Amino acid sequence: MNKQLDNLSDEALMERFVQTRSAKYYEKLYLRYFVVLCRYVQWLSGASELAKDVAQTIFVQIFAKPTLFDPSQNFKVWLFTLARNRMRNEWRNAAVRAQHAPRIAQHLDVLATQTRTFPVAQTLAVEQAMQQLSEPHQEVLALKYSSNFTIPEISDILGCSQGTVKSRLFYAIQQLRKHLNQ
Repeated sequence: MNKQLDNLSDEALMERFVQTRSAKYYEKLYLRYFVVLCRYVQWLSGASELAKDVAQTIFVQIFAKPTLFDPSQNFKVWLFTLARNRMRNEWRNAAVRAQHAPRIAQHLDVLATQTRTFPVAQTLAVEQAMQQLSEPHQEVLALKYSSNFTIPEISDILGCSQGTVKSRLFYAIQQLRKHLNQ
């Protein structure tokens, strides 16, 4: 039975969860996306505990109200859109933002969980360069390189055109290079 679940698309799992309310479908989605979602939110927020809280809140919301998902949509895009919107709410609250650790610590946590390691000096330089970027540029880089979304998926999540996404990626990479070369 577990092999059958592995072969189901995210959308099919969600549709079956809505129909049956069987936890096995929900659990499969949770296992597929919880860590990836945490990594994305941590990239945006700079706080690993906040990332876990946000991801957990989103999955609780999905469990409580699965019918909010439109089966004609891409589940992964919908999930990351929920995360992005949740983070925008967090960013609006200046008190919450002030409580979080610097972005450098967040990125070091992310790098520690990845299989590749980089020299610390190089990592710090990249983190400092990232801090110099605008929020839209940071966000598009996080979606592309932390979560491996495609240009069309990023476009859907951000609610902008694919051309805008490509432009933001281009200029973000250009700015990173400029800051790293200084």
